[in-house]
Order: sequence, then C-alpha cells, then structure tokens
Amino acid sequence: MLSGAKIKLNEWPAKVKPFYKSKKQYLDRIDEPEKNWKFSLADLQERQYWEQYMQAYEACLNATSTDDAPWYAVPADDKHNARLIVSQIVLDAFDNLKIAYPMMSEERCSELKAIRRKLQKEHEDEKAK
Repeated sequence: MLSGAKIKLNEWPAKVKPFYKSKKQYLDRIDEPEKNWKFSLADLQERQYWEQYMQAYEACLNATSTDDAPWYAVPADDKHNARLIVSQIVLDAFDNLKIAYPMMSEERCSELKAIRRKLQKEHEDEKAK
C-alpha cells in the first residue's frame, strides 16, 4: 500500500462488465474448442444471481475504498490500456508521496568532510608512489 497517495480515477458506484458481455464469453467458450475447458454449466446457473452479485460487489467496494486506500476501476477487456492506467496510478501515487532525502545534522556534515579529507589524502599518497 502506498500510504498518503490520494488518487481517484473513478467514483463509485463503478460499472462492472455488462451482463451481455459475459453471455458472449460463454458463447465463445462453447464455439471455440480451445476455450471449451473454460465453460461450466454452473456458470449459466449463476447468471440468475448477477444483480445480487453486483450489489454485493458495489457494497464491498463502497465499504472498503477510502481516501488513504482507494479502489480503482480499471477496464480488463483492453490489456494495453489497463496497463497504462495502472502505470499512471502508480506514478501519480509516487508523485504524491513527497519523498525527500533526510536532512543531515551539522555533526554529520563535519564527519563526512573529515572522511572526505582522509580519503583524498590517501588517494594523493597512492598517486605519489
């Protein structure tokens, strides 16, 4: 989780894959031999619960998506654009993190200067040999 990242791409309720699309997928799974293994009669029986599933899905997302840990709706039917969207979400989250190098104390700065002088002297001594 990226703490402090606050990015919203889509407000709820999110729209999920339309019912007709899954019907087309079922037909493809029956018509295309290489997809036959994906089809189950139980899938057809479960279609009658589609509206209830979508209500539960929306309730779950509404209950768990917060400003500090938002959910994003990313279209899964276009892998190229889905990857671009996810990449942008991650980049935006990193930009919003306000990351900076730690500040050094005066004591640490003096210590580093002393170490640098020592290393520089060793380097010059080796060159002189």
